[in-house]
Formats: sequence, C-alpha cells, structure tokens
Amino acid sequence: MTREGKIILADILASFSLRERQCYLLHIAQNRSMGDIAVELGVSKSMVQQSIRRAKKKIKDRVEKDSVIYA
Repeated sequence: MTREGKIILADILASFSLRERQCYLLHIAQNRSMGDIAVELGVSKSMVQQSIRRAKKKIKDRVEKDSVIYA
C-alpha cells in the first residue's frame, strides 16, 4: 500500500464512530460473525449490522469522492 493509501485508510477509519470501527474491524479484519461481535460488545446483532452498513457507506462515499478528484 502506498503512503497516500495508508493516509486515506487512516482518514476513513478516523471518520467511523467507535462502534462502527469496532464492528467493522472485528467483522472484516478478524472474520468474526455478526452474532459473535454482538455478544462481545453487548449489543444486538441488528446494531452490529447497522454499524457495519454505515461504515461500508462511509468507505464507498470516500472512494467515490476520491475518484472524482483524481479523474
């Protein structure tokens, strides 16, 4: 990953709420199930799903924004 890519990734992760970051990283980076994450964090599975969905939207929005800038 380039230095610029690392900066963008850090910026995206910083834009997540704590809950979004916890859920997203546990699910994507550690391949944990949403049910397991819910139990660990003491929240409902639907809360985990919602947090991951919001995190993915933030990533998508950032990628689209950067694509427009670099086009």
